[in-house]
Amino acid sequence: MVKIVNLGGSITLPCKLLEVPPVEQLDVCWMLGEHLVIRLNRDQIIYGISYRNRTKLPAGGASRGDFSLTITHTQHGNSGVYRCVMFREEQELKLAELQLSVEVPHSPSTLFVRTDRILQDDISLELKNTQHEDQGVYNCSFVSSKAFRNSAQINLTVTDNMIWLEAGFGSSVLLPLHTVSPVILSFLPDRGNGSVRVCEVEKEQMECGAAYSHRTDLQQDSLELRMLSMEDSGTFSVMERETQCTVSVLFIQVVPPSTGPPEENECGRKITNSVIAVVIVVVIAVIMLRWWRQRQFTEEQSAEIHEPL
Repeated sequence: MVKIVNLGGSITLPCKLLEVPPVEQLDVCWMLGEHLVIRLNRDQIIYGISYRNRTKLPAGGASRGDFSLTITHTQHGNSGVYRCVMFREEQELKLAELQLSVEVPHSPSTLFVRTDRILQDDISLELKNTQHEDQGVYNCSFVSSKAFRNSAQINLTVTDNMIWLEAGFGSSVLLPLHTVSPVILSFLPDRGNGSVRVCEVEKEQMECGAAYSHRTDLQQDSLELRMLSMEDSGTFSVMERETQCTVSVLFIQVVPPSTGPPEENECGRKITNSVIAVVIVVVIAVIMLRWWRQRQFTEEQSAEIHEPL
């Protein structure tokens, strides 16, 4: 069975069971290929990393044997063959299998320049109903004195997923891939003139550039990037290798450390603690000295009073 849904829309994939097992034996899950979408294990629901907040099972459906899957805000990476399976006595029982195709609505892109802006020497371009095919380099040119001149050049990226993230210096981040298809992960530095290839990922294998191979790992449907430096501030793009469509864009701002390196911090803490200890000892010594002098003075006065005339 093939199901078709528009990009960004919602769809329900049916999966029903006539004989419902006891709750303590329930273990039903939906899979997209080899990747987990959602799993109902007894009364606990487990989500795949790319499907949290976008998938759900019917409320109270387990008691009726209804395990239909609803997906909202569909993305290109949601296309594929879905399987509804039940695990029982170490066996996998297939309850349903459907193919989902996520398609772009057939509405052409609209491209125009507002005339009121032209009167104000503003020929900014507006692009509506954008599609993945609209991405690329746009040039704004004009003719002056019979010469053709470029006024602006914009590189447009069209994507379904866009994330802004702030991360600390030396920390790690997860870069969601959002698809099971082979992808190419690229990076454009904030102050760079061109993008560099970070990694190429296909299934459980990846090939990364020299600057990234020692600090990247695959974590289910995401790529982990460790030991962030200030040079990692910029834009990470995930593009499907076959279709050349940008699946997701992640903007990362690396926050510099507020103090020096750990060794310097530890040294500074030791010095501070030593100074505090010295101050405390000095204060105690001054107090004891004043107390001793006061006691000596009191004893001398007492002795003069009791001295016989």
